Amino acid sequence: MLGRSAFDASEIIRAAQRASGLVSQILTFSRTAAVHFAPMDLNQLVGDLVALLSETFPRVIEFRTDLQAGLPPLMADQNQLQQVLLNLCVNARDAMPTGGVISVRTLLREKGSVTGPRADPTQSYASLIVTDTGVGMPPEVCSRIFEPFFTTKDVNKGTGLGLSVVYGIVASHHGFIEVESTPGAGSAFNIYLPMAESAPVPQAPAVSRDFPAGAEAILVVDDETALRELLRMALTRKGYRVTGARDGLEAIETIARADCELDAILLDLNMPGATGLDVLKVIRAMRPNLKVMVMSGNFKPDIREEIETLGVTSIVEKPYTLDEMGKRLRQLLDS
Repeated sequence: MLGRSAFDASEIIRAAQRASGLVSQILTFSRTAAVHFAPMDLNQLVGDLVALLSETFPRVIEFRTDLQAGLPPLMADQNQLQQVLLNLCVNARDAMPTGGVISVRTLLREKGSVTGPRADPTQSYASLIVTDTGVGMPPEVCSRIFEPFFTTKDVNKGTGLGLSVVYGIVASHHGFIEVESTPGAGSAFNIYLPMAESAPVPQAPAVSRDFPAGAEAILVVDDETALRELLRMALTRKGYRVTGARDGLEAIETIARADCELDAILLDLNMPGATGLDVLKVIRAMRPNLKVMVMSGNFKPDIREEIETLGVTSIVEKPYTLDEMGKRLRQLLDS
């Protein structure tokens, strides 16, 4: 009986720690100062990410794209828009458990052509439209989908944060979202993003996948679901065997398993519950020779010094490109 009570208590503590982390995630996406605007090619981002997803989603999911040629550049944070598209596609996938079609379309909407209370008639917009042929939603569900923690998924199948994160990112870009859904007939998410009045066409691709391949076993530890999923898919496509952990506690559980083969860990630093630093200390105690790359958007000098004291010299600052991360990982594994 005592053992069962201790188990229940630990589960309650773990749930509370995760809830704290989810609140932190919401707060992070509500801070517009964290957005890094730069000229970007929306069509390039869509094309690259859809190519990646089409190779990693179940084969019963078909992707279709319709990208308007000559779409002017956006002033936007390409990492965050990448997360928006990834979240919408994952949501669409989950709405089609037996298969279906995900369509992604881009469209230029000229000044005055977009109406509604949230539209600026003096502004032209780029539309990013994601539709699916899934189960759809009744009006009472559709009206709540952007609420944090609201989800129709089974327990442990979703946090209810994906669409609230999408909403926060779009709002931080001064855009808005319209949703249409019918039970049994799928859903359509239409995102309107203000166009830049004048900006050079970006030369770099939105999502780079040009990094060395490998066959090693990698653990990706990051509490940002979309980023963790993107890393998993990108590395899997290059031949790596990838496992994901959604927080530090789950990472520690994975590391402690004797049957879990690992060659390297990609470790986020700022996570709820057990931080990346806590996980790193466990790694050094249990698997001292395991190679670790630490990733974070906020490296304080004292934390960096402690990380280096624990033998980690491979440090990547967020935001990073997949190309940069992949090359650094290959260097770490070959060192």
